[in-house]
Amino acid sequence: MNSTRLVINLCVCTQLFAEGLSSLIREAFFEKELMFHICPDRCRLFENQPDILILDYSVLSTISHGELVDRNVPTLLVGTSCLPLFNNDYLRSLVQRGLAGILTPVAGRREL
Repeated sequence: MNSTRLVINLCVCTQLFAEGLSSLIREAFFEKELMFHICPDRCRLFENQPDILILDYSVLSTISHGELVDRNVPTLLVGTSCLPLFNNDYLRSLVQRGLAGILTPVAGRREL
């Protein structure tokens, strides 16, 4: 991970949602140089050699867990209303395979 610049790929199903997330992250990390790449599908998920991936379930469900592990990129799953209910074992397996965290639909700036 580059210490002066973070490359963040926001891969969520809604452009407006991605733009809002990028604004919130910029506010929280104003001292860092941030480069955001918004990709609405898995095709460009690992373009630009991201330091961090932020995904919603619609994108996560299209990639293999092995792909996350092989790329070794910290990944944050952002819960939206499209996120189905998961049992704890499934969530635990996602974390073991490279998922760095999960934000629930009610998470705010503080949790981000």
